[in-house]
Amino acid sequence: MLVLLAAYIWSTWRLERGSQIPSAEMHRSESHAYDPAPPSLWSSVLFAVGGIALLIFGADFLVQGALTLARSAGLSETVIGLTIVAVGTSLPELVATLAAAAKGRSEVAFGNVVGSNIYNVLGVLSMTAMIQPVSIPVDLHPADWAVFVASAALLVLHAWTGARVSRREGGLLLALYLLYIAYLVGRTGV
Repeated sequence: MLVLLAAYIWSTWRLERGSQIPSAEMHRSESHAYDPAPPSLWSSVLFAVGGIALLIFGADFLVQGALTLARSAGLSETVIGLTIVAVGTSLPELVATLAAAAKGRSEVAFGNVVGSNIYNVLGVLSMTAMIQPVSIPVDLHPADWAVFVASAALLVLHAWTGARVSRREGGLLLALYLLYIAYLVGRTGV
């Protein structure tokens, strides 16, 4: 999976580097439009170490809170992972995507969504499995896999037809996600 991720990143870089499409030209011309003065080495190290520490503690708090919530609500850990943990870990991507869309950078918004999902599957899952093998939860139903595949297919279909995801299509995707959450909660009998 890591080899596939490296191949994907390399091929994407090669395609973008040699591309003559207007967005690639714009990105190349704007790449140095704002080069701020670099911060000192010590402040960079401090921010990096502090950010990593906060990330580790925050991730631990999120996992422990989700487990406690799952037990107290009678939900399975898989359902909590598919809903609360998934939303919690996707909030930074949501903010970045909304900010890019608000600035008219739809390519960045779309790329962030697709790229982060590719990286989560090929990068995060593979690195985690290399440290500690990851077993597929037994309560992950075929319907969950179908939703995973169908959501990716819908995204490709919407992006391919007209090369954009319209408000109506975005609303449909959100409604389908909310239906999936309702299905998960109903499946557990809460």
